[in-house]
Amino acid sequence: MADHSITLVLTSAGRYDLLARTLDSLYKHAISSFAEVIIAEDWEREGQVRNIDRAYARVKTNWILHWEEDFLAIRSGFLSQSFDLMNAHSEILQVQLRAYDDVNGHPVVCGPVYNYMDPHWSAGWCGFSWNPGLRRKSDWERIGGYMKHWQGTDNKTEQYLSQLYAKEGMVAAILPEAKGYVRHIGQGRSLQK
Repeated sequence: MADHSITLVLTSAGRYDLLARTLDSLYKHAISSFAEVIIAEDWEREGQVRNIDRAYARVKTNWILHWEEDFLAIRSGFLSQSFDLMNAHSEILQVQLRAYDDVNGHPVVCGPVYNYMDPHWSAGWCGFSWNPGLRRKSDWERIGGYMKHWQGTDNKTEQYLSQLYAKEGMVAAILPEAKGYVRHIGQGRSLQK
């Protein structure tokens, strides 16, 4: 039987009003599903990549629901669908939860078994993202963590990791609900330098 234990890792960097709203939405739509909740506050402002690595190192389950403090959960059902997809398809790196018209222009491929982010998009993003979504801890461990692949900024590192995982044949699935399961509420409140 598959292990369904999931740890919620929620990254945060001082935007406590957004964090409170996000936690309220998760309590409404998913919180009873987690074995543990880790709120990874970047107190020292060392950056998202280091903050994620620190949090993931504390995870004891095989599954991580990665979340950022500026995304509201707007409907339920995403965890069981995400788990079923990833459990059945080892090539799925993560499951995206955003609406199809809210993926920064990234094309969505409607496949015969599941939909996924186009890994050959000309903008250089292959699907991996630190947006909310389910992932395996083992995929993070296999590459030695994210800081090992530091590219000078959090954003460049995220894009590099997207390409790295795509070269391994991994894809980011996206649930079939085109309206998505999350809504970004952090517009204009970025903490990137």
